[in-house]
Amino acid sequence: MDPLVRHPLLVIGCLSAASALLILLHQVYFHVLPQRAMQKYRETNPERLTRYLKRVAATPSLLGSVYKLVAHQGLVDLYLSGGQHALAADYCRASIRILSHLRMPGPHKALEADLRRRLADCLEALGESDEAEEERNLAAAAIDRATAEPLRHLTEGTLHERQNRHEEAYAAFERALEVTPPSNKQVRIECMTHLVLSAFNSGRPADCLRWAGDAIALGANGKFLLATHRMAGVACGNLGRLDESEQHFRQAYDAAIAENNTPAAAEILASLADCLRKRGELVDALEICDKSAAMHPKASRMALGIKSMVLRDLGRYDEALAALEQFKQTSPLAIPYYERRLLAVLALDTARIEADCRRGGDAWQHIEEALAVLGDDAKLGLSCEAAACWALAVRGGVNESQRRAEQLEPRLADFDRDPSTCRTVFY
Repeated sequence: MDPLVRHPLLVIGCLSAASALLILLHQVYFHVLPQRAMQKYRETNPERLTRYLKRVAATPSLLGSVYKLVAHQGLVDLYLSGGQHALAADYCRASIRILSHLRMPGPHKALEADLRRRLADCLEALGESDEAEEERNLAAAAIDRATAEPLRHLTEGTLHERQNRHEEAYAAFERALEVTPPSNKQVRIECMTHLVLSAFNSGRPADCLRWAGDAIALGANGKFLLATHRMAGVACGNLGRLDESEQHFRQAYDAAIAENNTPAAAEILASLADCLRKRGELVDALEICDKSAAMHPKASRMALGIKSMVLRDLGRYDEALAALEQFKQTSPLAIPYYERRLLAVLALDTARIEADCRRGGDAWQHIEEALAVLGDDAKLGLSCEAAACWALAVRGGVNESQRRAEQLEPRLADFDRDPSTCRTVFY
């Protein structure tokens, strides 16, 4: 070949090799290493992880800002879970701006929807309710234009959850699993973990247990292993399988200890106390609740909630109510939806204790608080309505109580697979 022809080809070949190397280095620095860091330090050292991801996000990229999205998403997750909503919102907005400048934004609509959904959570926590609703609408619009990929359906399911539409959420999470190839085990485990919680919220503890088992068998680790074992423990408890429930909680506890995740271990200890409560070992349950709260501040809420139920079973109603009052003084959850839901369940528990004390007026006030949040939740709304019948009877409204009870009875058929819900309603 003529040297004048060969020389330009060699230059092009060298440039292609240099470009390939540059792309590879970007992939490693901006994608691979941050993902590994998030897996390693997310639970054990979030402060170190935050510093590292901020450094990655601040590093100039010769190939465009799109390479920074992994670090941005990690920071959103860290700041949001830590209750730093303004900082999380900043990184959400920065990521959305990056996506808007892409030449072909269509393939990234699922990611845009997920970011807008997270931004809505941040804005709601900051008191900007109208802006939050607007972002949820934009997230829904992005989902409609997104391709059929796992993130699209996971985001769709999460938006349904926020509206207490648990059956629709369950169906969306199933679709997410269907479009995830068998080779992508980590995403399949994530989909199954969503199905675990969604099945439980839909009143299907057997399905909750099945999905948990599938996720564990597939190799769930870290936060997914903890979540699946914990929810499997709750599901077994609802089904009356207390030995299996305790086993799952102990496996979750061991996994948390192995990862030096003291907050999770402390919360799981409180769940073990609930197993003892269901067995009638109330004194031991109280002792473990106190150990759980002392182990880490993040466990104090769960420990107080279980302690209140134990004290109620002991007939120590005023102390049970005092424990729930302490509960209200603890730090709130980072996601407003979950905090509202938790406080509504707290109001429901308070109403039941007040009804035990024959204080129908106080019980009714708390019932109304619970129904305002959970009234459109098929499962928990049913429990609220059952407690309302009880409160009405305590207040002397026997006829109204019987009328509402008759209206509830047909709805029980929807939860014939959920013994715990049925027991609550009958009680």
